[in-house]
Amino acid sequence: MNVVSICEELRDPGLSHPELVERLDRAAKLNGVSVLGTGCNPGGLMDTLRVVVSGLTTRVESIAIRRTADMSRYGAILAKFGLGLSPDEFLARRDMGRVRGHVGFAQSIAAIARGLEWTLDKIEVDAAEPDIVAAEDRQGDGRNWSDRGDRTLPWGRGR
Repeated sequence: MNVVSICEELRDPGLSHPELVERLDRAAKLNGVSVLGTGCNPGGLMDTLRVVVSGLTTRVESIAIRRTADMSRYGAILAKFGLGLSPDEFLARRDMGRVRGHVGFAQSIAAIARGLEWTLDKIEVDAAEPDIVAAEDRQGDGRNWSDRGDRTLPWGRGR
C-alpha cells in the first residue's frame, strides 16, 4: 500500500531521521510502494508558497515567516504545544521532551533553500519557549485551557 502522510518529518525525513529513511525506503522498494510526506506545514504555506511568490521578484535576500495558529480545535495534541501549562510546567515538560512545539520548521527551511537554490551551512531550530497570549483561562473541549503555548525560533544560514 502506498503511503501519503502529513507527518511533518516525512517532508524531508533525512534531516531528522536518516536511519529511519533508509529503512522506510528499503521496505517501500521491496514491496513496490511509495512513501510521500506532504501537507500544509511543511509542504504548502510555510515553504512552497514562499518559493512561488519569490518568482515575482528578481532577487530574494531573506525570508521571514511568522506562524500563528488557533489550536483550540485540536484537543489531543494541545499538550505537545504546552497549552494550559504554567511557564514552569512548560519548561519542565519541554526538558523531558513532552512539549515540543511545532515539528517541521527545519523541513520548511530546507524546502525553501532548495526552491531558491540556496546552499545552507546550517539549519537550527531553537527549543520551544513559553509564550503567554491571554491572562484568562478559556473553555474548550470540556476543559479549561489558558492561551499559553509555545514560541519557537527556527532559522537557516547560508549563501
